[in-house]
Amino acid sequence: MTLASTEQDVLKVIAELGKATAFDINRRIGLTLGYVEYLCNYLRIVLSGGTSLPKGFADRFRQILEQSKFPLPVREVRMASQPLRSVAKGALVAASADESKIGGAQ
Repeated sequence: MTLASTEQDVLKVIAELGKATAFDINRRIGLTLGYVEYLCNYLRIVLSGGTSLPKGFADRFRQILEQSKFPLPVREVRMASQPLRSVAKGALVAASADESKIGGAQ
């Protein structure tokens, strides 16, 4: 696999993720796409995790995002202040939300 084909694969994934996100927001909230686009002017992407740590990753991510056909406007792309801790904290929040959905531990 060449670097060029890897970049193309990443662009395709980003485009599909954007389409799925826009569709899901529309479906769940029931807003028109125009209103969703208005709301998404405030969309921020925070990069975290071990794969975001190499030098230049955030700049390269921004570059690929700009080249992709991501259907929602992104106001900011930045690194988390503590990239590894952010992933753990996100997992904790998700687990807590799941637990509250099923009525707590049994």
